[in-house]
Amino acid sequence: MIRRKKLLVLIMSGIILILISSMIIFQRGKYVVPFNFKVSYLEETSEKIPSNFNNVKILFLTDIEYGYLFNEQHLANLKKTINNLDIDIVLFGGDLFDKNYPPVSSDVDILTDLLFSIDAPLGKFAILGDFDYSSETREILVKKILSDSNFELIDSEMKLYNNPTGFIVLYGDNFGNHTIDQVSTETYSIVLLHGTETYKNLPVNVDLVLSGHTHDKQVNFFSKTDYKFGKTKNLYRSRGIGLTQFDYRIFSSPELVVITLKTK
Repeated sequence: MIRRKKLLVLIMSGIILILISSMIIFQRGKYVVPFNFKVSYLEETSEKIPSNFNNVKILFLTDIEYGYLFNEQHLANLKKTINNLDIDIVLFGGDLFDKNYPPVSSDVDILTDLLFSIDAPLGKFAILGDFDYSSETREILVKKILSDSNFELIDSEMKLYNNPTGFIVLYGDNFGNHTIDQVSTETYSIVLLHGTETYKNLPVNVDLVLSGHTHDKQVNFFSKTDYKFGKTKNLYRSRGIGLTQFDYRIFSSPELVVITLKTK
């Protein structure tokens, strides 16, 4: 009888502990984690990186998805985090607004202010994501915001110089366009994808591929082995910045990526 009572107490205690832990996890996932942007640091070393690009820092951000769930308060924290970083180049991987969100003029001003405020002396570059293509009106608006913020769209091979003698090459594949057929074998190359649908079709000699799109599921209790985030071979897949479908991030913190180039 005593053993049964002890067992019952243990079971009830375990259930209560699970319930409390679950409540804490969900509360943090809604009110804390989406406002705290993790900065992941990546170092890329290659003989193909010219000496004038040694120690150059690249900021990769993707999937802001401003809208109903990711709002001005989130954006203020994001701006503060970015402004504390010392970077030379910015790459944006697409999806400025959430898919079904109808932007108003104040939203445009807020996003333009954020993107314009990012100081990157060697340039700011972007591709478009699937949400940016959700309508012709949305595409025109996103392109205008990027242009007004001094971002240049990558739609083909783009040489990026640090001085007149040395350069790296940027390639961009706006969502699923399959536009990258050839990549230089002699020059350090960075490919910007929104999702990884076209990754397997890229030339094997690409040095670094950056992508986002899937948010690491956003709520990720059990990650599948084929759903890897972070660095896998020459691909870095980011968890992205914003929120879509639901306003939680559980075991999938919003992420900024800072890549430091190193000459071998």
